[in-house]
Amino acid sequence: MSGLRACLELARLSNAPTCVTNVLVGAALVTTATNESGSVPGLPWVRVALVSIAIVALYVAGMVLNDLLDLEVDRAERPGRPLPSGRVSIAVAWMIVIACSAIALGVLVLLGIPAVVAGVALLATIVGYDAVHKRLAASVVLMGLCRSLVYVVAAVACTWPIDDLAVRTRLIAFAATMGAYIIGLSVVARLEAAPDGAPKKWPALVLPAIVGVPLIVFEPNRPALFVIGYVVTTLWLVAAARHAMARPPRVPAAVMAWLAGICLVDATFLVHLGYWPVALIAVACFGLTRWGHRYILGS
Repeated sequence: MSGLRACLELARLSNAPTCVTNVLVGAALVTTATNESGSVPGLPWVRVALVSIAIVALYVAGMVLNDLLDLEVDRAERPGRPLPSGRVSIAVAWMIVIACSAIALGVLVLLGIPAVVAGVALLATIVGYDAVHKRLAASVVLMGLCRSLVYVVAAVACTWPIDDLAVRTRLIAFAATMGAYIIGLSVVARLEAAPDGAPKKWPALVLPAIVGVPLIVFEPNRPALFVIGYVVTTLWLVAAARHAMARPPRVPAAVMAWLAGICLVDATFLVHLGYWPVALIAVACFGLTRWGHRYILGS
């Protein structure tokens, strides 16, 4: 059991529900056309489930690869991590990376060539980020691009070709927004190694503002529910920012709260798109992520 727990910690599996909610939004973005009754159509749940498996597998591969490439740094700064502490062997870690990458691409093959191409692009971005993030501060852009590409992978796996210009525009806008959110979160996360640094007040305003951009530009399907969802999400993001604004900053707590907040952001997007019942799944994923963080740190 201790070995299994170490592997789960290595993979940061507590954050996996955030990948699932990203997939839900990606699928919803390309299936939001209303029918004659004015209701939105259901999601292609089999494809959503398969994409979720692939994305979670890629997430695990990326997290484990990150620790493999950062092993020497972690030996000095985080000796308690699974790899430097010896709780997971390097050989096992490489096996996880290879197996999860193969599973992800194998599943995407079942969903068509566009899904495979998008998945390969996502895998390449993950590898690129893991390879340079300790040396290049601008690599946070690659981290944001990884989350943006999750939307794209889910979208093309569920609908191809995407002929409607409005749908393509909306997909790009929402994917870019999630990417920008992750970039902001990642900038704060880089302070984790120096928790006694200066407090950061900007996330309390910037992150909710980033999330709100596409919600204002595009007309919501259910305005009243959307306003409620956005207010709740904003309150959570601002409450999480208090950790970053403390003296000294409690960066790990802020980062994990914002990571769980990905689910709430996705829930707000889903409500905006008219998929309020699906948004309840995203809210449940938020609760699952917060529960998971009690046992497996997400950062």
